[in-house]
Amino acid sequence: MSKESAVEGIESDFMPYLLYDRKTLRNCIPVMLERLGLIERFKIDKEKLHHLVRDISRHMKRVPYHNFTHVFNIMHMCFIIIRKTNIREYLDDVDILSCMIGALGHDLDHPGFNNVYFQKLRHPIALKFYDQGILENYHSYMLTKLLSDPKNDILSGLSPEEK
Repeated sequence: MSKESAVEGIESDFMPYLLYDRKTLRNCIPVMLERLGLIERFKIDKEKLHHLVRDISRHMKRVPYHNFTHVFNIMHMCFIIIRKTNIREYLDDVDILSCMIGALGHDLDHPGFNNVYFQKLRHPIALKFYDQGILENYHSYMLTKLLSDPKNDILSGLSPEEK
C-alpha cells in the first residue's frame, strides 16, 4: 500500500498499519507530529526528526511482537487519543510531545525476550539495571542515547524550562 494511503489513514482509529512496510510507517510519524502542531510549536528540525525515526527503526529487531510495527501502533493510538478526546484540556504541549516521543521509544531495541530471561541468564543488561525493570530501563537508556546524538536532537527547540 502507498505512503499516500497511509497518510490518509492516520486519522482513522482502524488504520490498517499491518499492511504497510517500515518505510511507509516511518514516513507517517512526522505527519502525526505535524498534525498535533508539535513540529511548529517546538521548532522541531524535520531532518533531525527523520534521522531519529530512521535510527529507532534500525534499532527495532524483526521479532514477532516488539518490532517497529508495534511501536508505530502504540504511537498511532496515542495520536488518536490526543486528536479525538479532550485530553489536551489536561495536558500541555510538552506533555503531548513527551507522550509521542515516549511511545516512539517505549520498546527501543527490544530483543524479543522478557526480563525474567535476562535475569536468569545474568545478562549484562540485567546486571547494569540491577534486575529492576531491566528492559524498561534499557529502552529508556537507548532512547536517551539516541536523542543525545546531535543529528537526532529534536528537542533543541525547547526552552530550558520545557527540557
